[in-house]
Amino acid sequence: MQLPFNRFSIPTNFANSNPVIHCTTMLLLLLAAHTFAPKELRILFLGNSHTANFSVPQQVQNLIESSPKPPKVLVDQHTGANLNTLDKDQQSQILIEHGHYDYVVLQGAMVSSSHKYTYSQEGALDLAKLAQRSKAKVFYFSEWPRKGIDETEYTANVYKGIAKAAGGEVINIGAVWDAALKADPTLDLWSADGNHSSQLGAYLASYVIARRINDQEMAWSPDKLDTTLATQLRQIAVKQLTKK
Repeated sequence: MQLPFNRFSIPTNFANSNPVIHCTTMLLLLLAAHTFAPKELRILFLGNSHTANFSVPQQVQNLIESSPKPPKVLVDQHTGANLNTLDKDQQSQILIEHGHYDYVVLQGAMVSSSHKYTYSQEGALDLAKLAQRSKAKVFYFSEWPRKGIDETEYTANVYKGIAKAAGGEVINIGAVWDAALKADPTLDLWSADGNHSSQLGAYLASYVIARRINDQEMAWSPDKLDTTLATQLRQIAVKQLTKK
């Protein structure tokens, strides 16, 4: 979880307190520090390694801050195996209830890898409803397909079902990946495991999310990424996002 640890001081006897109370109090103090900061765009990411790999939340922040009229941006993330486990994690509850977020991005729904089973989405539903009660807009980060497997719409439909039941909007990352690969089949969007993203794939996912939050042109790209290729990906993403 990315929170600034320089905004308050901790009493000298704090480390001797109960660990659970210690953790909870730390989070509340940190979030209280955010509360008194100048107005900023606040985004919370709750997800698994697909969110954490190549730091999608940080890339989203960098992109938004590169727009012509950038808001001040604060991005936090908390990761776990899936949204069901994150729902049972007290830190998730504290962050949503006390973080004053404008957006909560949820990733890590229970999706059948064989496409044969239907799992409970109770965690995603609980987190989405809690976020909306806390006045945040909810986005669902619908993941890209595994390499060589046609599952973009299958995955998106799982998230659409959650959105229909709990509210919020689905960001279909997989559809943008499919469009990018159709335009250029040589794009290396996956990591070696064929499941997680490469840096290029994470950048494309980050841009799509950033554009849904901040509908302005954003030119930032990682230092190791070819600028011409980054521009190409952004153009593909915008075209896909503007389709009816």
